[in-house]
Amino acid sequence: MLGLFGADDVYPPKAEVDELEAVLAGLGKDIEFHTFDGAGHAFFAVDRPSYRPDAAVAGWQLVDRFFRQHLG
Repeated sequence: MLGLFGADDVYPPKAEVDELEAVLAGLGKDIEFHTFDGAGHAFFAVDRPSYRPDAAVAGWQLVDRFFRQHLG
C-alpha cells in the first residue's frame, strides 16, 4: 500500500495516519507512507488553489516507482 499525505491536511489527521501505519505494519503488510510538508488536501489537483507542484511531482514519481515495483 502506498499512502501520500499532505502534512497540512487535517483529514485524515496525522494521528490517524500513524495509527493506520502501525496497524498495517503489525499485520505484516507491505506499506509505504509519505508525508509532504507544506501540502494540504488535494495537493495533486492542478485545477485547485491547494495544488503544490513540488509535492505533486514527487508524489507522481513515488506512484510511478510503486507501480513499476508491484505491477511491472
